[in-house]
Amino acid sequence: MARHKKLDRNALLDAAEILVRERGSHALSLANVAETANVSKGGIQSNFGTRENLINALLERWEGTLQNAVVTISEQAAPSVSELDIQIQASRLAYNQNPDHYKAMMILITQSDELRSRSRDWFRDSLSKVEKNKLTSRNDKLKLLLNEAMIAIHALDLTSLSEQEWKYLLEDLDAKMEN
Repeated sequence: MARHKKLDRNALLDAAEILVRERGSHALSLANVAETANVSKGGIQSNFGTRENLINALLERWEGTLQNAVVTISEQAAPSVSELDIQIQASRLAYNQNPDHYKAMMILITQSDELRSRSRDWFRDSLSKVEKNKLTSRNDKLKLLLNEAMIAIHALDLTSLSEQEWKYLLEDLDAKMEN
């Protein structure tokens, strides 16, 4: 009796992301992921069980990527760097490491109330890292929200700005928020 080869879970998640980027979240089904990954539907089912579990696995991978970026930035940051600035730099690092990953996540989030709720929780947690000084707090909240909006706009290809222009805009954002 032949042994079945074990499927690479990350490769399956990559296939799901490709499907979302190319066809939208409505096309995300176990059968479509199987077709995109060139594996059997049973292989997808044995790894994820349901579409909801597949989406949760995508989000967990995304959150893990972001958390790894937080650790990387934290290890490199000076002790005086705020937790919020570490979060902002980590978001940029995670996005720059895999922009296609972010694009798929942005598409998924925009098309699901449940995922938007998870995003609201993430923003609430991120904004809770802001100091309570009213003037500083408003500036920091604005910086976080603008940073995340810029990443989403870039990930979804909503402008025709060059990579150099994006780099300059992020530098401008940092400079203006320091004042």
